[in-house]
Amino acid sequence: MIISMPKSPEQYDSRKWQERSYFYNMMSAAANANLTPEQREDLDTIADFGCGEWPELSDRTRSSISSTVIFTLDILNRGILKSLLCDGTTTSPEMCFDGKLFIMGMPLREWSDVGQIHQTIWKLSFMRAAERRNVTLNRRPVFLFADEAQNFLIPGHDAKFQATCRSQRVAVVLLSQNIPGYLTNLSNGPKGESEANALLACLNTHIFHCNGDSTTNDWAAERIGKCYQVLIHNNTPSDADIFAVMAGVGSHGSSTSANQVIDFDLQPSEFTRLRTGGPENDWLVDAIMFRTNRLFKSTGKTWLPITIRQHFAT
Repeated sequence: MIISMPKSPEQYDSRKWQERSYFYNMMSAAANANLTPEQREDLDTIADFGCGEWPELSDRTRSSISSTVIFTLDILNRGILKSLLCDGTTTSPEMCFDGKLFIMGMPLREWSDVGQIHQTIWKLSFMRAAERRNVTLNRRPVFLFADEAQNFLIPGHDAKFQATCRSQRVAVVLLSQNIPGYLTNLSNGPKGESEANALLACLNTHIFHCNGDSTTNDWAAERIGKCYQVLIHNNTPSDADIFAVMAGVGSHGSSTSANQVIDFDLQPSEFTRLRTGGPENDWLVDAIMFRTNRLFKSTGKTWLPITIRQHFAT
């Protein structure tokens, strides 16, 4: 479409160009199609730009725009992505609503950027299909499961989708190492931090495993929340005081006091002490499960310490 657009008003009027131009033939086919008023309006906008504004641009400006777009889309025009996404297909995201499962078997350590682009495009396509679905006619629950989820974040989309996906009967499971991974793969600066917080806040169930990242542990402690706690102070003589008492010039008394304070219900340091499985931990993995607005019966709190046995142990 881009490389066959007219480069001058004179070229647009050329019969030879019209016969060979993919852009002209596609625009002519669209103009003769049975379009809705909204589609006709969109086509007119494209025609005004492609046939009017584009030929009037300077060669340098036109070349810069076309090179940027072509470079961005080039990876879809060759190799495995062209075969998977641009050469026809027998699948569509809507098939999930009939019970099909799609597994993206393209690990990034093997496929790198190609695997990331392919899986992100599929993820976005699934999200948009789910948002369009009429759940009155099709109420089948579906899910989106993303391991190393930070690699497939879509700025401006994930948080919005997560805020409404429950009404579309979609469950989302995101696995990641730490929160800085989310920040790194979203927009830079405060905007990226706001997007990450908005996304994570919409996830009602969190499972925290052992983590050495202070940002993640502080966030987890903040997520669980604070409560009133009793802080006990026990004042006993120091070694120097003891010598003074023995010399008969000091006091050997001690005192205990208690103060009520507001502090983390679960301290951030607790997340660094959870067991990580393996033979050194008897194949046991510890975690903290947190649920929004629901109390666990055994603790009366929104969080619960749990232990998972690794079944592959012998």
